[in-house]
Amino acid sequence: MSVLPPLVRGEVPPGTRIRRLTEQIEGARTGRGLGGVVADLWYAVTVTAALAAVAYGTAEVVREVAVRRTPEGLAIGEAGVVLVVLAVAGGMLALGARLGPVALGGGAAGWWLPMPVDRRGLLRPSVLRWPALGLAVGAVAAPLAALCFGMPGTLGAVLGWAGLGGGVTALVAAGAALVQQAPRAARTRARTGAGPAVGAGAGPGGREHLRREQALAATGDALVAVAVAGIAVLLATGGWEGWHLHRGGWVAAPLLLAAGALTLLADRGSERLDGAGLRRLGALGERAQVAVLALDMRELGRALTAVDTRDRRRPWRLRARGPMSAVAVADLTLLLRTPRALVQVVLLALIAVVTARSALVGPGIVLYPVLVLTGFWAANAAAQGARHAELVPALDRTLPLSARWARVAHGVAPLTAAAVWSAAAVATVPGLGPVAPAWALVLAAAAVRAAYRPPPKYRMPAVSTPMGGVPPTTGMTQGVDVVLVGTLPTALALYVGVTTPILVAVQWGVALALVAALVAASGRRPKP
Repeated sequence: MSVLPPLVRGEVPPGTRIRRLTEQIEGARTGRGLGGVVADLWYAVTVTAALAAVAYGTAEVVREVAVRRTPEGLAIGEAGVVLVVLAVAGGMLALGARLGPVALGGGAAGWWLPMPVDRRGLLRPSVLRWPALGLAVGAVAAPLAALCFGMPGTLGAVLGWAGLGGGVTALVAAGAALVQQAPRAARTRARTGAGPAVGAGAGPGGREHLRREQALAATGDALVAVAVAGIAVLLATGGWEGWHLHRGGWVAAPLLLAAGALTLLADRGSERLDGAGLRRLGALGERAQVAVLALDMRELGRALTAVDTRDRRRPWRLRARGPMSAVAVADLTLLLRTPRALVQVVLLALIAVVTARSALVGPGIVLYPVLVLTGFWAANAAAQGARHAELVPALDRTLPLSARWARVAHGVAPLTAAAVWSAAAVATVPGLGPVAPAWALVLAAAAVRAAYRPPPKYRMPAVSTPMGGVPPTTGMTQGVDVVLVGTLPTALALYVGVTTPILVAVQWGVALALVAALVAASGRRPKP
């Protein structure tokens, strides 16, 4: 009962045939038939419809709240929708550069790549994946942003914004797939006489691939940063009323045609892709997928920042005096050599400041979740040294420091970032200036606690919830709990609308007591 059809002796089958044979073998092993295909399609349709309904309902709620608080709502013009599309496209570019956009992992890389067949047929689904995903994400994000920002919700307008958003994101994703297969690395290997790279960064070709991926990821991050800053400026200034696209649906058709053309070019040039790069990016993609399924955000961050590692050094150095100073200086140097983390801190502070001054939120209890989210994110962006120390504890054990004081030293970099964020976000809110340093202490302690949380315990059974089985995270909320408990007096002050000296004293007392308790408990061994 062989699934393989008879092959002519000496004939090399095309890559498409090998891929279809693999699918047939997998279907025969799992008993996959027409019923399974129909069930998968029905599941995809229902999930997509449910997500679209939830997103549309959320957009309508935001719009109604905005109109209730201010007559003009969030009507910042079409420029805001364009900036949202730019942010989504930048996110797709950054994510695609870190996980692909063309990659093979697992059994596909181990079985297909060594075969003497054309790779075009083997890689076609991987080439089409990111442009199709970008088309779907952009087609959903742009109309929702238009509804939130007060654009008319007619069918023609929604279709026009969907075409514009889908065309831009699909074009960016297809362009990333085309840049990935630029032939410069192949010419470099041919000129230097080096063989094909066998690992990440091996030889000139491997280094060229890494530089290209880093450039694409940095470009995507820059697009997101510019778009978020532009949206913040629009919300603060009320928008650009004189700027519009004159029914921007006319731009959608050329963008979609260009995205299709670039996708076809990427498919034709997939033969130039290096096998080592496909394996490496496929392994990163599987690592990120496992982290998402396990709800392990720390591991997901490590997978997404693996491409950002740079081998060049800055000309300046920081000097250390003693073991604790050495740990703190090393973390600060790592932070200063990571422009992405610095940009995150600045952007998060800008978002918090603009949100506090917007008519939709204002200085009330609604501002509290924004402060918690942006502040915790900013402190976590600077806690790379603590996360590295948790991953490789031998680094700290080489120094004459106890576990408690090593964690205290690793808290200097998050404290610096949290202090910068608090000075811009918390201190500028009316009445919250005296508690800004207390917020910095709490956020730094929360970032260190989150960095040292235990990994997921896969041997434990899944947790049953109304939404389905959830893997045991064993500490996913570590860090967030510190922020919520340590800033509870500020939440009370925002709720009542008055910041009294008693609330300020209570906030400082809670912050100092919580930090002292965390420092005292940091030297204990975790329970197995």
